[in-house]
Amino acid sequence: MDNLFFTPEFRWGRFLLGALPLAVGVLLLGRWATYDFLHGAITATFLIKVLLDAGVLTRKKKRGEAKVRRLEPSEQQQQLP
Repeated sequence: MDNLFFTPEFRWGRFLLGALPLAVGVLLLGRWATYDFLHGAITATFLIKVLLDAGVLTRKKKRGEAKVRRLEPSEQQQQLP
């Protein structure tokens, strides 16, 4: 018999099971830890956005999505009518 806990219907249960210890740990560490955690999360989000915009990080290409190549300025002028 399959383990019922690992079926797709229980994916929220698995998520909560993983998220609850983190939330409880942050609350037990006190107010300073909560602020520190939030500050770290905001900083990490901003850093990831900057790296994505700079082209250092790239988003994973979805299946079937065509790869887009940027044209050089000389190629752009050749394609203009």
